Amino acid sequence: MSTMSASRHTTGDGTSAAPDVQIAALAARQRGVVHRNQLLALGLHRSAIARRVASGRLHVVLPRVLAVGHVALPVGGRELAAMLWRGPTSVLSHSTAAWILGLGPASATVHVSSSAGGTASRIGVRTHRPRRLDPVDVELRDGFRVTAAPRTLLDLADCETQQDFEHRVAEARYRRLVSDEELRDVATRHPHRRGAKALTDVLDAEREPAFTRSRAERAFRNVLKRAGLQFPRTNAHVIGFEVDAFWADERLVVEIDGYEAHRGRQAFERDRRKAAALEAAGYRVLRVSWRQIKDQPEMVAAVVAAALARAR
Repeated sequence: MSTMSASRHTTGDGTSAAPDVQIAALAARQRGVVHRNQLLALGLHRSAIARRVASGRLHVVLPRVLAVGHVALPVGGRELAAMLWRGPTSVLSHSTAAWILGLGPASATVHVSSSAGGTASRIGVRTHRPRRLDPVDVELRDGFRVTAAPRTLLDLADCETQQDFEHRVAEARYRRLVSDEELRDVATRHPHRRGAKALTDVLDAEREPAFTRSRAERAFRNVLKRAGLQFPRTNAHVIGFEVDAFWADERLVVEIDGYEAHRGRQAFERDRRKAAALEAAGYRVLRVSWRQIKDQPEMVAAVVAAALARAR
């Protein structure tokens, strides 16, 4: 999809089509939006563009970017409008790239990375100015230029919680969008980014020997004991599933994720089916990682305590 150029449309007999027909054809290729420079390239004068804006045939959605006919843009229209505004070298990034890659829902804010044009943002659009964006960090997906999955994860690691970030990495692996080698590569190329450390921490932690169930249970009970929280039943059976920790009165389940037990497509799908069934039956399911229990026991205790308090 071309986002910054337009060729003159002609009819079957070689004569030029009416301007509005050309504008409509351009908008149809660009999810309902056009750039002012594209209209000038079609031969429209500034005054002709202004008249169409005044009459409601064009609507300004971003500086120099207009929606054709109405402002109810189709899916992807906001994202393409942001790219048109930021210029031909811009790419969708962060949570917006994650949405297009299938790693999360669409966000209220469109995130765009651009190496040119400053960092100006508008309501609904946030501009990022990366110091470096290598060709390997960009790909074409569904007609959009987006940051590739490894780079997207690097960017998200700067602004997400550890647990949310680890879930993003698990989802990307499940969808086979990244390999461990690609994650290490992007971290190596951007060693001063906070996200680089988050990525290497995830990968390095997975090199540790697999934790045993008894070791995990002891560590988790120690976290609860230090926080003064009541002990759950462990290795309990709930609606046919064995769970790591269970508070029956509060209908709370805690599952402890470890790399060896939870990596891979089958394990990923099994864990999701199990959590979905428990939640459908009215149980709340929390997931904590073995590394969080070791390195962030206060955070784990706080999350469990808040969940128990809400259930009472």
